Amino acid sequence: MFQSTSISIFPINTVVLIILLAVVLAVLTWFVLASRFSITNLSRARQRNVLAVAGAILAIWLVVRLGLAIYPINDSVLSTPAVVGLTIIGLSIGLLPLLWAPFREVISAIPITWLIAIHIVRFAGGSDFITLLDAKLLPANFALPAGYGEIFVALLSLVVIYLIVTKRPNARIWVMVWLVFGFVDFISAFVTGGAYIGTFAAQLTASGKPTSVINYVLLIPTYIVPILASIQFYIIYQLLSTSERSSSAKKPFRSGPLQDVIHDRKGSNYDE
Repeated sequence: MFQSTSISIFPINTVVLIILLAVVLAVLTWFVLASRFSITNLSRARQRNVLAVAGAILAIWLVVRLGLAIYPINDSVLSTPAVVGLTIIGLSIGLLPLLWAPFREVISAIPITWLIAIHIVRFAGGSDFITLLDAKLLPANFALPAGYGEIFVALLSLVVIYLIVTKRPNARIWVMVWLVFGFVDFISAFVTGGAYIGTFAAQLTASGKPTSVINYVLLIPTYIVPILASIQFYIIYQLLSTSERSSSAKKPFRSGPLQDVIHDRKGSNYDE
């Protein structure tokens, strides 16, 4: 009796934490990008305008997603096609700026440790999945791999940052390994979520339990994941662009984005 009563309560605290996670991630990402816009040839006024637009896009997209969570279409859980579509839109918003040369210049100037450190927030997202699993408000087939996968990638972020800061020779390899784990975790969550969340929501409805929390959980794949995935692509861009410069110049990476990421095979450090 006690278990049944506790399950029916809307997990307001977990929902608040999910929303706060989205807000913190958006603000943190904006500040990281803003910290390097001064290196571009853009005028101060144009820099302010660009950053204002970026902030507005992050805010508007979050409001739209919250709106769909608070007032879901047909008062039901978002369908898998809707989740995929919203995720693609979010990812496009994050990646299209790479077509603009000044933005690529900004991305190249951000220390890679900053970009990786942003992914530590995935620990909170993974914890939310596990918490809702314990409350029987998410299916185990989704919440277990997604939750512990997020936590693992967050902890691995700390390891990779340590390897970079301590100038270990294998730091670049570990950055690539971390990227693979990060993308695999995202893909796994989308596959298991698409396979099990819809059926699970129907079961909750049939048993009289709340399903509205699921639409808040879906803020993670449709808002938080596009930001984090975009950052992973920014890191890939750094790796590729610095490798190309290193090969063409036959010298170590220049000071900037990948400072301290790699040593050459003889053991000397790249310039800081």
